[in-house]
Amino acid sequence: MDVLLSELRRAGYRLEDHGGILVKPLANFQFDQAIAAGIVSDAYLKACNDLAKIYPDLAASLFAVCSNPG
Repeated sequence: MDVLLSELRRAGYRLEDHGGILVKPLANFQFDQAIAAGIVSDAYLKACNDLAKIYPDLAASLFAVCSNPG
């Protein structure tokens, strides 16, 4: 996250928001199987996303919303 934000600022972008999306403790195929088996619920997925908001460095994906001031 630090490198992403630093590079965006260095490129001249104004940061509007940033964070993480989904703390992902399982591989995609494991998630798919766990969801199909009813082991992982929508509440669990929401909790994984909520954790990513608190700990973006642990998230599976990062995002940055920027504007170009120039």
